[in-house]
Amino acid sequence: MKKNQSLSQIKYDDVFEKHHIWDYRTDHLTLEAKELIIPRVIRHPIDFEKNILLLEQYYSPEIIYDVLEKTTELLFDHTLITVCQRYQKPLFSRLTPS
Repeated sequence: MKKNQSLSQIKYDDVFEKHHIWDYRTDHLTLEAKELIIPRVIRHPIDFEKNILLLEQYYSPEIIYDVLEKTTELLFDHTLITVCQRYQKPLFSRLTPS
């Protein structure tokens, strides 16, 4: 990310693959829409390492963790646990065994 460029100036299509957000028009979507982008990009466990590194170029670990903790998107438990371990954060309440 360029130093003087804010997330609202960076287009989704310039950074991420379109297939992550296939059900929205992404041509005007900016990286400011983190609540939509982060869960969708992290959703695919096969590309997890590549996608998390790309997300980390634009969002801090705290933002990624917070967005994933609050999202209503359906995500694999394994993916969420991996994020918690990566950032040495507690498991989300929906992941905590009852």
